[in-house]
Amino acid sequence: MIGGHFFRNKKINIVKKYRKEIGGLKKNLNETTAYLDDFLAFLPLPICDVNSFGVINNVNKSFEELTGFKFSEVIGKHISGFLIEKEKIDDYFRMVEKEDIVKNKEMSLITKEKKKTPVSVSFSAKKDSRGKLMGCLISITDITILKDFQAKTEEKIGERTKDLENSRTALLNMLEDTEATKQQIEREKNRSQVIFNNFLDGLLIFNSKEGLELLNPRAEEFLKVRQQDLLGKTTKQLIEIPQIRELAEKLYKRKKDIFREELPFKEGEAVVEVTTQKLNPQDKDSSTLVILHDISRE
Repeated sequence: MIGGHFFRNKKINIVKKYRKEIGGLKKNLNETTAYLDDFLAFLPLPICDVNSFGVINNVNKSFEELTGFKFSEVIGKHISGFLIEKEKIDDYFRMVEKEDIVKNKEMSLITKEKKKTPVSVSFSAKKDSRGKLMGCLISITDITILKDFQAKTEEKIGERTKDLENSRTALLNMLEDTEATKQQIEREKNRSQVIFNNFLDGLLIFNSKEGLELLNPRAEEFLKVRQQDLLGKTTKQLIEIPQIRELAEKLYKRKKDIFREELPFKEGEAVVEVTTQKLNPQDKDSSTLVILHDISRE
């Protein structure tokens, strides 16, 4: 009897001890829950507590302010009544069950005034001790200002792109005009070359430093020289060449333009008149044209 009474009292004491510990744990749990509820209530970020089916268990003050709904109007409602993309919600619930946290997903929130607001949503899993999903804490951030900024930025980018496209078009037109002008100049150059080469008078062109730049076949015929033997030489250097010495001396010693001065060649050969003329008199670095006109018949 004494032994049975001892064990019964011991059992009672153990039960009292466990009850006391359980009471303490419940008290701590209640205090923690109250702390979390207070923390949730005053958190400036809109928070929504939902169960594993997406039904709202709790929201904080910031959520009420963002949506315009009171606490009593949202409790027991499905979150898709506020975050309208239900398919996305289902996908994010599946993701959060595997990954615990899903961050910064763009969605649309409908306020009490039926205003569609762009938001960034993050999901944090609530799981039991066995890892089973009990629900989620959903944080919501209004990104209206960010979206407006993005829209304005895209608009500016579009305008800039349009300006660049217009500039590109204008540049292409300029390039086409330049190419057309270049081709026109080339045609004129070829035309001038044909006229120069087939001119009846002998023609020589000296640059501003008295260097011979060009002469036509008729001049070669008069002077009995080849173009490649003379090009680049100055009037002073040309004096050293017998066939062109008299003409070179006349050009080298001239103080002003020559007008129709006779230049006889050896007896029985042609007599020519020499005339010089600045191609651009206003330009001090102008080239000089020398004309050899055959007056043998005269």
